[in-house]
Amino acid sequence: MRGEGEEKVRVVISPYRICPIGAHIDHQGGPTLGMAVSAHSALNYTTAPIIQLASDNFPGEVVIEWARLGSVDAYDGWGRYVAAAVHALRDRLSGSPAGIRGRIHGTLPGGGLSSSASVLLAYLTALADVNGIELSPSELVERSLTAERDFVGVKVGVLD
Repeated sequence: MRGEGEEKVRVVISPYRICPIGAHIDHQGGPTLGMAVSAHSALNYTTAPIIQLASDNFPGEVVIEWARLGSVDAYDGWGRYVAAAVHALRDRLSGSPAGIRGRIHGTLPGGGLSSSASVLLAYLTALADVNGIELSPSELVERSLTAERDFVGVKVGVLD
């Protein structure tokens, strides 16, 4: 039972993917055959005035205050992906945007199986949710791609 003023915890499950005919061929113009697998990222979150995230897989905590949002380069490690998601959604946020407080968990101990795209999709989905923004599936994919390519600096294709 929730007490007064307590918000329910929401969850985003974002699957990893495989491409059985080869990796990194989509951004080279080749065919793809991507499919989701049962491995995934899970983000548990509530609405907050800032972004404050912890990870089960990586040390530390990421805290992003809207008034002090720096470039992605101001953040280390997995925090770069959180900041990249914020920057990729920034043009859709207005006024005093809501943040998220939560915890991310990946079912793989490290990376792989497009796990970076998985966490970006989870962050974007949660931020859009708490700010009342509707993102179509194609816009969500494009913003995730923008976050990884333009803000993190990883040359990936849309399959990721």
